[in-house]
Amino acid sequence: MSLKSIYQLTKLPDSIVEGETISKKLFGDLELSYHKGIQENEFKFIIRKFSGSPELVSEYIIVEKTWFNKNYFSYSQLLYGFYIEENPTSILYVLITKKCGQSFSELLRNGDENLKIEALGKLAQNLLEMQKNEIYNVGLNKDFIYFTEEREVLIGDNFWIIKNFDWQIIIKLIPLANEKILSPELRLLNEIENKEAIISRIDFLSSSIFSYGLLCLSMFEIEAIMDLQSTSHMSWLCKIFDLLFENEDKLEISYTSNIEESIDSKRLKDTLFSCLNIISNERCSYLKINLRLNVSRHQIENEIEKIFRLKIQTENIKEEIITDQELKQSCNYFRNTINKIHNICDNYNCGLNEVFSDVPPYKIIRESADLNDNELIQLQVKHEEYGKLKAVIADEIRAYTSDRYYELLRILKKGHDLFHASRCDSENIKFKEGLVSFFYSFHKDISFNLGCAEELIDTIIEHESIEPNYIKIIENFLEEKNTTKKEVYLFGLISLTYQRDWYHFFPELPQNYLYYKLIGSLNQNIVLMNKIKNFLMKKTILKMLAKYVENNSMIGNELRKTENTNEEEKMKRF
Repeated sequence: MSLKSIYQLTKLPDSIVEGETISKKLFGDLELSYHKGIQENEFKFIIRKFSGSPELVSEYIIVEKTWFNKNYFSYSQLLYGFYIEENPTSILYVLITKKCGQSFSELLRNGDENLKIEALGKLAQNLLEMQKNEIYNVGLNKDFIYFTEEREVLIGDNFWIIKNFDWQIIIKLIPLANEKILSPELRLLNEIENKEAIISRIDFLSSSIFSYGLLCLSMFEIEAIMDLQSTSHMSWLCKIFDLLFENEDKLEISYTSNIEESIDSKRLKDTLFSCLNIISNERCSYLKINLRLNVSRHQIENEIEKIFRLKIQTENIKEEIITDQELKQSCNYFRNTINKIHNICDNYNCGLNEVFSDVPPYKIIRESADLNDNELIQLQVKHEEYGKLKAVIADEIRAYTSDRYYELLRILKKGHDLFHASRCDSENIKFKEGLVSFFYSFHKDISFNLGCAEELIDTIIEHESIEPNYIKIIENFLEEKNTTKKEVYLFGLISLTYQRDWYHFFPELPQNYLYYKLIGSLNQNIVLMNKIKNFLMKKTILKMLAKYVENNSMIGNELRKTENTNEEEKMKRF
């Protein structure tokens, strides 16, 4: 077996000193330990030592070496090197990785919940990339996962990633893991004797997701205690793997601290509960975690682009359209979404009334400045209370929209691509495609843009939660015969992807809103421009303009001649 590698060392480098032991685990003839690597009196490296039988350790080395240069691993950024000490009865395999940024153990002391959610989401994105390659980390350790200054997440130890290992190897390796970061089925694997009977039924992806949920809990200093003691281990196994609940034994997972009280973000709570489902095949997925936590947004969108991008040729754009059926589906999809958003806001009316009390909502939402000091202090308190409640409402809205994001994505993306590939020709604007393009942008922004849902909530509450007749408004738009009105309305909708003034474009009483003033102003401008155009095209005016241009040209030539003469005179003096 060849072990040559650009990372291979012959021993621990002289510049690195092995410091104190971080952790050590023994199982039979196997030993796994982690130590601090000290360089220039600073803790800069993690030294991982794995020793055991030549057959087992060599097999693991072969697999891990294939990960060193994979872009979905962090080794390419963190790996310093490795060395091997071979003996007749055992092999010592030492891996040295750089400590980069702050570990998740250090990050947990940060009080910024949004920062933790960002880091956890980016970790989920890394794990999703590994999942695509059928590699699953079933024992995530927050001491060896880093959040860098560039806001990247790097996994410094992939020892517990399982990839097509022989069952016997997995059975021998699992007992070396820290039990507190293992899923129930893997903990049970350590408990029972007949391991071979169930190892093939364990879903390592699901086990990885459970470990991710435990890591999330630990980031908020919530410890999960699982009591897996039972009179019959096999009855536990039946419940976990066969979903049979008729046995008297109760399978429960209890937490020493309440998730509801310890974590503010509803979307994170929902994600955790779905990750920590005791039934293996009912757990969440890394794809849904990414959608829920709104991280690596651009990477997700790039993946969506790869899957759904239409090959639309601009020169053949007239041949591509949104069909009436697709338009109907899109309108219904938008209506259901916006109605649900209003319903979610209505469900929090009691809490909102307590916050606003007898103060008009706009004063709190817009933080009115025309107030005395006492009023400002009172409103500031209310504004903070409203901000917390609004974040909860926004989480629920974004959880709903992100869960539905893929339902009609192909059609919405088609309309978006067709509209933006068409020419901006006022005589041939693709109104149906433009409307569907707005639906696409709306769903994308509400699902992934942190501030978009909150801005929509502000507008709904400020207008006393009155729900416009969205379908009627859309029907009026599609049936509108005045092209100018239709253009203004459509491009107003498109502008909402940049400036969100929702009730400006969805008014209950359209004649009272600026939308119609804009149209009137635009019509007046068109009339004025036509008058100017007609005036300028008169022969007398054209002659005057021509003479003006001619005189300007002559004066310009004279000035240039004078400047050239002056320059020549200066040069002669020198």
